[in-house]
Amino acid sequence: MTHIPGDGGAAARLALGRVVGAHGIRGEVRVLLYDGSSRNVRPGLDVLLIETSGRASSARVAEVARVGPRTLRIRFHGMDTRDTAQELRGCELAVTRTLLAPLAEDELYVADLMGARVERKHCSGEVQGLGEIVALTSNGVQDLLEVRWRDAGGHTQTWLLPLLPQFIRTFDAGVICVELPEGMLPEALEHA
Repeated sequence: MTHIPGDGGAAARLALGRVVGAHGIRGEVRVLLYDGSSRNVRPGLDVLLIETSGRASSARVAEVARVGPRTLRIRFHGMDTRDTAQELRGCELAVTRTLLAPLAEDELYVADLMGARVERKHCSGEVQGLGEIVALTSNGVQDLLEVRWRDAGGHTQTWLLPLLPQFIRTFDAGVICVELPEGMLPEALEHA
């Protein structure tokens, strides 16, 4: 594993998952994927292992196997003990974006939505702010974006936006414009 003093920063990489622990005694780790359908991790892939401190180290995937709907077992070249694997617990597994296949025009990485403002445009042309995307979650059937907003009393609240194309009109420059059916928003936002 090699320390990367300047790898282009967070914008140049895409987080794929987090190391949740060692697996066995040969230096393998279990990685919980952020997107269970991701097929980006493969043998020969150069990845970044990012500690909670932000320090990034590089590693090359030697072997990978799916062991659960969102869990991979990965062995990295040069790491062959359980102790070495256990030291990686909590590291985020990321890849430099240039190593990924290009996206189609109507595709995006969910990670790029984090921090985006959510707005809707009323028939009158008025734009209503609905909050900021802070997390991705799932109800087992579909992915949901967690949107944080402040109510009239200044308290932080959240609501869930299904990540479905019929609700998202546009995404541009850190702003998602949505079109939502009546009743999807919290009462305070619905009638604001």
